[in-house]
Amino acid sequence: MTTRAAGQGAGGGAAAWGWRYRDTWAPRATAFAARDTVVVLDLRRTRRSTHPADGYDKHVQAGDVRAVLASLGSRQATVMGHDIGSMVAFA
Repeated sequence: MTTRAAGQGAGGGAAAWGWRYRDTWAPRATAFAARDTVVVLDLRRTRRSTHPADGYDKHVQAGDVRAVLASLGSRQATVMGHDIGSMVAFA
């Protein structure tokens, strides 16, 4: 999973975005970045992310998202996704 921080806001909250076609969501991520830390994620085997042999189910990838947020010190986050990213967000 590749992580790209889109911006860090003053509010201290976090919003994680995972989707396959993230470019269409860039304006929304920018709006959230005014107040929260926004993390844009490329799920496994998408865009610049790694291509491991396994680990593509939603539960494993949700663990990836939790690990990224924990590494940023976030205990709570708003998680959003589109397409496959929505399944990961709900997992």
